[in-house]
Amino acid sequence: MGYFYTYMSLIIRIINLGIKPTTDAFKASRIRTFNRVLIIMVLTYVSTIPIGFYLDSMVVVGILLFLLAFLFPCFYLVNVGKTRLSKYLLTLNTWLLIGSLCIYIGIDGGHIYTLICGAILWFIIYNKTWELLIIQGLNILIGIGILIYAYYVPPIWQGDISLLLPIKWSLIFLGVFVTIITIAFFKINNYNFVNIVRQQKRIMEERQDEIEASIRYAKNIQFGLLPEHKEIDEFCDQNFILFKPRDKVSGDMFWVGNSPDKKLKFLVLGDCTGHGVPGAMVSILGLSLLDAIMAEREIRTPSQLLVELDAQFSKRMAGSALNDGIDISVLMHNTETDEWIYGGGNNSIIVCSDNDNHLIKGCKRAIGDQMMKHIDFYDTLLDVKTHDSIYLYSDGFRDQFGGAKHKKFGMKRFRELLSDVTPLTPKQQLLHINKVFNNWMQDIEQIDDIALIGIKIKPKEFD
Repeated sequence: MGYFYTYMSLIIRIINLGIKPTTDAFKASRIRTFNRVLIIMVLTYVSTIPIGFYLDSMVVVGILLFLLAFLFPCFYLVNVGKTRLSKYLLTLNTWLLIGSLCIYIGIDGGHIYTLICGAILWFIIYNKTWELLIIQGLNILIGIGILIYAYYVPPIWQGDISLLLPIKWSLIFLGVFVTIITIAFFKINNYNFVNIVRQQKRIMEERQDEIEASIRYAKNIQFGLLPEHKEIDEFCDQNFILFKPRDKVSGDMFWVGNSPDKKLKFLVLGDCTGHGVPGAMVSILGLSLLDAIMAEREIRTPSQLLVELDAQFSKRMAGSALNDGIDISVLMHNTETDEWIYGGGNNSIIVCSDNDNHLIKGCKRAIGDQMMKHIDFYDTLLDVKTHDSIYLYSDGFRDQFGGAKHKKFGMKRFRELLSDVTPLTPKQQLLHINKVFNNWMQDIEQIDDIALIGIKIKPKEFD
């Protein structure tokens, strides 16, 4: 019993040659299948050695022993990770065996029939189409070559040909048996692999469900921090918001706030680094900081808000190796003087009248950009009048690919679109802009988060 367990342990070790802890399940399955083929081939060679003694031919015995020894380097190559080279060596070994025995004994020995079995084995051990085509092509050529050779050249061995009949049937049976056993092992491996794939699929689906649930929860948190539409209405009741996250959560954000005396109203639109969950985390930080700054500081201008936000954001991100930041637009309305003042960090706004549109740029410095600390935030007094429109936006809309040539929407087309919709009501503007975007995008995926806020200046009746 001890010898049996030792023998089985050795077989298992040979089957697992070349498999490391980092080897993926599919590759490991193919290596084990090939190792089993090698073991079966060794046993086949050993079982055919008596044929030489049966024919009283030490030449046959010598050929079998030599090619048997020639198989063992295949195990070494598999063990050192050169499985493909080992496959080539095994294939060459098989052809040498069949060719040499057919030349020495003749085709009546039945060796050429093993080429058919070999053709089946090659389908199992070769997984690349080009390799399989080459190997099967050579297999056919070798078979044809042996038949042509046997037709013109008599075999070297000139013994009693009746002795070859039982050998012929034995070899045919052995070849079929080896093929069946190999296919059986191959199928078992495939079933095991299918089970592994099913288990991994189930695990992935469970994790996907967990991730989706987490993202949905994160979406609820983020959207809960964003201002409600009525808060935007308090800033300016003639408005629209186009907010299209690329994923369920967004790296774009918007915010509204007031000075304690309610005379200064602020509208902020930010485009945080990245999109999806990473962008949403930065946006949540930005929203919470804006709330804290407005509650704790006396903010009188957009540039003051930007300075405070930059300082607080940089402080919070100081321990991070990431280069996250926020491209931001801040629009302030002084309801006492009816002044509209803009301040931006690496972002701009567009002011449209009935006849023209103007791009109002902010400074070339994003919130959290440590490389551009030398650039100061500044304010721009807007020259606007009743019925003009002001648009705050992120870069997602203009960077979206689409159209007949799959190009970016572009800034020029974006400004023309806003000029075209300026005479419309905010609700009409939103419907038209959304329609244009969907027609432009067509079947192309959205590449970034999109945020666009439009407000229309009303007469001073809302002071």
